[in-house]
Amino acid sequence: MNAVGVVGALGVGAYQLRTFAVEGRQRDADRRIERSLELYEDVVVGGDTAEAFHRLSVLLRHRGTEQFGRTTWLILTDDDFDPGGVLDPSATGVGTPFADFYRIIWFFERAENALDFGLLNEDVFFRTTGFHCWWWGQLLGQVSAAKAMKSLRGLAPRAEQWARTEGLLESWMSHCLTDFNGGPAAVAGAGPKQTPGPV
Repeated sequence: MNAVGVVGALGVGAYQLRTFAVEGRQRDADRRIERSLELYEDVVVGGDTAEAFHRLSVLLRHRGTEQFGRTTWLILTDDDFDPGGVLDPSATGVGTPFADFYRIIWFFERAENALDFGLLNEDVFFRTTGFHCWWWGQLLGQVSAAKAMKSLRGLAPRAEQWARTEGLLESWMSHCLTDFNGGPAAVAGAGPKQTPGPV
C-alpha cells in the first residue's frame, strides 16, 4: 500500500513539475512580448527617448527640406560632428541634436543586446520597431565616428531581412519615397547631395 502511495505521490509531483515548467515557459514568452512592446513604446509613445527620436527627426526633415527644396530628410555624415554641424558636440544642454543622437543610438544598443540575450520576441520586435531600425539605419548609416553606431548597423540589416521575409520591405520603401528615394538601394553611396525622391 505504501508503495502505491509513493508512486502516486511521485506521479502527482512529476505532473506538477511539468505544469510549472509549462507555465514558466509561457510566462517567459509573455515577458519577451511585453519587453518587445515596451521598446516600441520607448520610440513612439513618450518619455525622453521618444522625444529625442522626434526632435532629431524633425530637425533632419527641416534641414533636408531646406537643402533640397522639398519635403525630405537629411542623411547625416561624420562631417555633421564638425563645429557648426548638425551634431556639433560643443552645443550644450539637454535636447541638443548631439545629445538626442546619442540617446537614439543607445536605444538601438539596448535593443540589440536584449535581442541577442533572448529577452525579446524577435518577430514582435521587428513587426513593431523594425521599420524604425531600418529607417534610422539609413539616416545615420554614413556616420562612422560614433563607436555606439555598431548596434544600429547590426539591427538595420536584420530588420530589412525580416521585412523582406515577411513581404513588408516594399511597403517600407514605398512609405519612404520622400525620405531617401525609397530605400537602401538608392541610398548606397549617397551623401548630403543626394536627390530626394518625389513628393
